[in-house]
Amino acid sequence: MTHEQDAGASRQAEALLRETAARFVARECSPEVVARLEEDPLGYAPEHWRRLAELGWLGLLVPEEHGGAGVSLRELATVVGVLGAAGLPSPLFATVVEAGTLIALAGEEQQRRRWLPALAGGEALLSAALLEPGADIAPSAVQMRATAFAGGFRLRGQKLFVPYAHVASHLVCLVRADDAPQGLSLLLVPRVAPGVQLTRLRTTNGDPQFAVAFTDVDVPRSALLSASGAAWPHVEATLDRGAALKCAELVALGQRALDLTLAFVRERTQFGQPIGRFQAVHHHCADMSCLLEQARVLTAQAIWRLADGREAAREVALAKVKASEGIPALLRMAHQLHGGVGYYTNYPLEMLYRRSMAAAAVYGSARWHRRRLAHLLATDAARFRRAGAHPLPPTH
Repeated sequence: MTHEQDAGASRQAEALLRETAARFVARECSPEVVARLEEDPLGYAPEHWRRLAELGWLGLLVPEEHGGAGVSLRELATVVGVLGAAGLPSPLFATVVEAGTLIALAGEEQQRRRWLPALAGGEALLSAALLEPGADIAPSAVQMRATAFAGGFRLRGQKLFVPYAHVASHLVCLVRADDAPQGLSLLLVPRVAPGVQLTRLRTTNGDPQFAVAFTDVDVPRSALLSASGAAWPHVEATLDRGAALKCAELVALGQRALDLTLAFVRERTQFGQPIGRFQAVHHHCADMSCLLEQARVLTAQAIWRLADGREAAREVALAKVKASEGIPALLRMAHQLHGGVGYYTNYPLEMLYRRSMAAAAVYGSARWHRRRLAHLLATDAARFRRAGAHPLPPTH
């Protein structure tokens, strides 16, 4: 099969996946359902989770030998975009993108055989406990200690912003095993282990986020996913994957907001004519479209490089900066054009704005990724401007 034929088949598969996901959200994810789930203590609907598993979406990244589909990040980005634009609350990022990726990258074969099929089948709910007070993304920020003893490890410390911790059976915890700068390990900790205490945090998005305290929590040696010094590269790869997928979600949120706005300005009348005929409205809509396309193209580049196993730190950072700043700005313009209607809680724009702000903050803010770009440029300018970038995929 030629490169063009392969690309055409990939586009057809993604279009079919997008169509299937759109039918699912149209049937299962009405605004009323989203509003109800935001108030539900679970924060998601178990029946939706089972349906995602039946459709095979939880196992898109899981290798076939472990019960998954074994496809690429592009397909998962398609699903994430459709579900994100609809506002479906679910532990998809916590379980599949974070915990699942860490187990796949850092776990031993026995651990992968145990957890990945259960994850793909929707039987396992997991979460990752990575951030600590200060919420910095760096090895030096990890202070939670794992002290080795004869039978295993004893954990002391605190983690913040652990998504869906209350329904997870286990938490993949990033811990400090020794005082070396990179002396970090990953441990799989039962959520109900003695000494684990959860406190729910109030968030703008309303999603279940928790502070988790670990007070002399003992786990066996079999809980170890990666030994001291080996954890951080796996965490970085997971965070890059999460950042790129959040960019895909932001692009989908922006597209829905633009579609809503264009429909609104065609129908809303002022001074005897639709407001969409006014020049100032034209300019706002054009600016919204520019912001959306910038984020879309950079996100596509990041997703394709990650999916092809190429170095993508620069592309992920560029996409996250533009998407995290541009899509909330697009939503603010949409609110201006809608006026008071946009602030009604039973109108989608309010939910879209909250979701865009939450997505902009996770996996590194625009400011954090801008610093990352500056570091790449300062330390290796030739690498930053490398030639032979992956050709851009179609954006539609």
